Amino acid sequence: RATANGDGLELKWGHAGQPALVRYSADDGLTWTTIGIDITKGELKLPAASLPKGAGEKLKFEVRLGS
Repeated sequence: RATANGDGLELKWGHAGQPALVRYSADDGLTWTTIGIDITKGELKLPAASLPKGAGEKLKFEVRLGS
């Protein structure tokens, strides 16, 4: 789940303790940018400055849980 906050986005996926890879795509999945590796909190806060300009609602996020 992605929620906008005053300074960017907050992603939550609810699997605290399990490592996750987090990435986004601004071109409908043609290319991906990794923004977190081995994230274990079940959430990630992203400042607006770390996201591509003008992508808005086109951004797709993916969380891949590790084992």
